[in-house]
Amino acid sequence: MKPLRAQLARLAAVAGLATTLTVIAGLWLSAMLLESYSNRQLSPTAIAALEKGGELPPAVEAELREVEKKLESIVLVEVLVWGLVGLAVGGLVGWRYARRLVAPLAELARTARQLRHGELGARVPAGTTQVREFDEFISDFNRMAQALQAAERERQGSSAAIAHELRTPLTVLHGRLSGMQDGVFPLSREGLQPLLAQTELLSRIVDDLRLLTLANARRLALDLSLIGLADQARTVVAAMRSLVDARGWVIVCELEPVMVQADGARLRQALQALIDNALRYGQGPLTVQTRLADGMATLCVLDRGPGLPPGSEAHAFDRYWRADDSRGREGGGSGLGLSVVQAIAQAHGGSAFYAPREGGGAVFGLALPVGGPPG
Repeated sequence: MKPLRAQLARLAAVAGLATTLTVIAGLWLSAMLLESYSNRQLSPTAIAALEKGGELPPAVEAELREVEKKLESIVLVEVLVWGLVGLAVGGLVGWRYARRLVAPLAELARTARQLRHGELGARVPAGTTQVREFDEFISDFNRMAQALQAAERERQGSSAAIAHELRTPLTVLHGRLSGMQDGVFPLSREGLQPLLAQTELLSRIVDDLRLLTLANARRLALDLSLIGLADQARTVVAAMRSLVDARGWVIVCELEPVMVQADGARLRQALQALIDNALRYGQGPLTVQTRLADGMATLCVLDRGPGLPPGSEAHAFDRYWRADDSRGREGGGSGLGLSVVQAIAQAHGGSAFYAPREGGGAVFGLALPVGGPPG
């Protein structure tokens, strides 16, 4: 594979060589034909005088000058003709070479039209050109098309998932309110409590969607300051201990003092999502850990539940994904909690992670750079 500059130089060389060889061959053929023609134009007396050598008679010299004049005009015409023929041959050879050279661009244009008409699976065959720049451009184009297809697939999936997630609380609200209006359910404080819970779920879904949208657009604002990760964890554990106690579980803190440059409110939100995920899908006891390892601060929640099914680890932080779909929806989860954790971790320049726990269970957490997010 050669760069475009080298291929263009080769194109010019091939076209020039074809032109030159055509002109040389034509002039050589013309020279042979002119020699035969000149011999036919001379009289036997002139030919004999030329073969004899020596001084030529005036009549023969005059005859030779006349033939030379004819040959000069013929040579001029033949040079012009063979020059044009050479240019035509060189142009034809160059055109065919250039057509083969730019064939990938035609394929690229065809694929672009397919994408424009909604055929998002269309791709340009990569690695088939002789030009490095073309191959690089095609590779970038295919990656762009792949990203576009993935974005469209995610958009369609998200739209369907959002509709599904919103349908359940809205159906509950509509049914309960209709029942109250018809007198089926009493209009009381106790009757309003389930409705309030559904509105809180709707509010949480909307807030999570807003956070993910801002994170995707790289517009998630962070109020950075130097904070103690262990202090943030203690605050969240204290706030959620009643929920853990209600399950009859125990929550243990293993907190190493680690200082990070981060947004405390966002980290508390992420830890709440991790504990909520463990309450929904795991089993007690729960352990909250903070530690420093390999220059990264980690904040994680450990449980003794079943963990994730083998092969599903890559989807743990996908939006709306659940290892147990029906159980998750019955529990009122939005399917966005771990996606929010990942978005918060990435906004801080870190990452979210999952690992099976030794002895059984799951470890969900986030790793943050100690120095804070880059930039």
